[in-house]
Amino acid sequence: MARVVSSMNDTKTESNPAGETVVRALDSILSGTITVSVNNFPFLKIDGETKTLDVEIKGFEQSGLRLSDLVETKNSKGGFLGVIRNSSDFAQGLNQDGWTVQIFEGRNTLLRIGRGVSPRTGFIWLNPLKLPKLISLI
Repeated sequence: MARVVSSMNDTKTESNPAGETVVRALDSILSGTITVSVNNFPFLKIDGETKTLDVEIKGFEQSGLRLSDLVETKNSKGGFLGVIRNSSDFAQGLNQDGWTVQIFEGRNTLLRIGRGVSPRTGFIWLNPLKLPKLISLI
């Protein structure tokens, strides 16, 4: 079983009962940071002021989650193609709300979606050299 540790530094949140997606949950964080570790591996860091969510691969793998869990919506269909279809909507929603989600492996960025990514690529950027790693996480 994974051991999860989180810390919140001066974090202010706002309840949003209608929010069913990760994007809506992120939007409730107005300021401060939330850091989560799994089995002593950094997992994620949410910064409300810069509107970024950073995910570290080691902690992600330790958590037992899949990328499909991150982009899953109420109407989503499973499988690899479902993740690809949903990720475009997810990225567009992040961009509209001003959020960026980044997935790292050490200092290398594997994936960046949302704000700051070109709309020509559907607000999704990925490191082509790390594509096999990303696919294994789906």
